Amino acid sequence: MPAYPCIKCGAPVDTGGDGVCKKCHEHKPFKCTKCERAMDLFSVYAPEKLTFHKPIYCQKCGPTTELVDCRQCGVSLTRSNAVEVQIQGEQAFYHPECYSRQTRVFRTVRALAVCAGILVCGYVGYMLSHNWPVALVLSLPGIPLGMLLARPFAPH
Repeated sequence: MPAYPCIKCGAPVDTGGDGVCKKCHEHKPFKCTKCERAMDLFSVYAPEKLTFHKPIYCQKCGPTTELVDCRQCGVSLTRSNAVEVQIQGEQAFYHPECYSRQTRVFRTVRALAVCAGILVCGYVGYMLSHNWPVALVLSLPGIPLGMLLARPFAPH
């Protein structure tokens, strides 16, 4: 947990605690990065993000200061209005419309890719064995193959 210096005495205030300075007992030890207003932990915008982001903002300044780009269309939007997706330790942001559109595309492509994988693997299995039960068993690897082929269309 990062510690922020108390605005009254400068002692480190642990963000995982109750938000009160242990040295001078200041109840508003935090300072907004934008407007420099003193605030307690409950007035911090998105306190759960304090472990990742060093600048802190008050409720008034927070949502409008964090501009992010939509991963789909590239147009800027505020972080509070975005759909946030966690991808391998990285965060991606989408307009809600862009995210739902990309999710629909991904679901459609995934279904088509799985069907194509099953058909191709089943056809190859039938050509190798000329036996339908064997072809059905050999078509099963087409499911993960289709999922793998559809992965680039996932919203990320």
